[in-house]
Amino acid sequence: MSLVIGVALLCAFVVLSRVLYIGTRLPAMPWWAAEGWVANVLCPALVVLVAFGGGFIVHAVFHWAEQGFGASRIAEMAAVLAAAAVAMILLGRIKTGTASDLTEKLAHIRTNIVLGTESGPPLHRSPGSGRAA
Repeated sequence: MSLVIGVALLCAFVVLSRVLYIGTRLPAMPWWAAEGWVANVLCPALVVLVAFGGGFIVHAVFHWAEQGFGASRIAEMAAVLAAAAVAMILLGRIKTGTASDLTEKLAHIRTNIVLGTESGPPLHRSPGSGRAA
């Protein structure tokens, strides 16, 4: 169970850091992306997520090393790592942009998952086809 909690905390870290990155790049920055919130609340929360997530994973590995690995432990580890890999792949396919671009990209990814197709708008723009930097 410690491994599940640790991986969930690390996934929460990735999601929160990605949302924070996108929020700070938006033209109309949301209230939670202001400098005071980021410095005093969100960054310490990110550090806590990484510290406790890593701690839970280390605890699980050492605890399992004492008891030995059984078939159920290996299956649990494979399921957790596969879920984390799928989450990272889906998050990695989302490139930053404006909020409307993000909504369009998320809808495209959801359509690809449901239908199993790769047709539709591209996930990222080609060089020179967007607004000026």
